[in-house]
Amino acid sequence: MTINKVTVLGAGTMGAQLAALFVNAGLKVKLLDIVVDKNDPNLIAKKSYDKLQIRNGRYYST
Repeated sequence: MTINKVTVLGAGTMGAQLAALFVNAGLKVKLLDIVVDKNDPNLIAKKSYDKLQIRNGRYYST
């Protein structure tokens, strides 16, 4: 089996470096990242935090 296409999820530090590595190896690369709200760049983190519940001093996902 030969791999000739790669999709990298997340264009942060590691994702961008992996994408560059694959391109340099001659692979076709698709790099996907989230769309950040320009008015509130921390909105994704805030929504995730709001979904957490604190019970007995610990965080639980809802």
